[in-house]
Amino acid sequence: MQDRVEALTPGVAEDLAGALISRAQGVADQIAGLGAGFLAWSAEARDSIMREVRDMVARQIEEMGVATKADLHRLRERLDRVEAKVAKVSAPAPPPARKAPSRRTASGASSRASGSKSTSRSRSTPASKTAKRNPSGDRTRFGGVSDRRAPGPTST
Repeated sequence: MQDRVEALTPGVAEDLAGALISRAQGVADQIAGLGAGFLAWSAEARDSIMREVRDMVARQIEEMGVATKADLHRLRERLDRVEAKVAKVSAPAPPPARKAPSRRTASGASSRASGSKSTSRSRSTPASKTAKRNPSGDRTRFGGVSDRRAPGPTST
């Protein structure tokens, strides 16, 4: 072996070093290509797995009957339309036009001036219109307990 080392001239050593460097460069290029290919494969595999998981979750949600965001969005729009229609329908009607007060005639003024009482009743609301129903369904004046008493035992 020593003979070979002694036989190694600077020109031969440079040639040998150049060959080793070019071979190492070729291996480095192969490893870089392998790494780039692995990264591309990894990205494709990740995308494929994500699609599969997304599809599986969507199928499970559909089978369970869970509403999606799109379902909720469509339902919200529908509810808004229905509420708008209800608001139009249930909007309070404008109050009816009031009649102009009638002018009193001279005969009406003279009858009051003479002191005669009017036979017309005052315009208060009758009790039947203001009566409220209590829980048993009876009408009472103030919404409380009815004056009607349940028939009870009679004492003799």
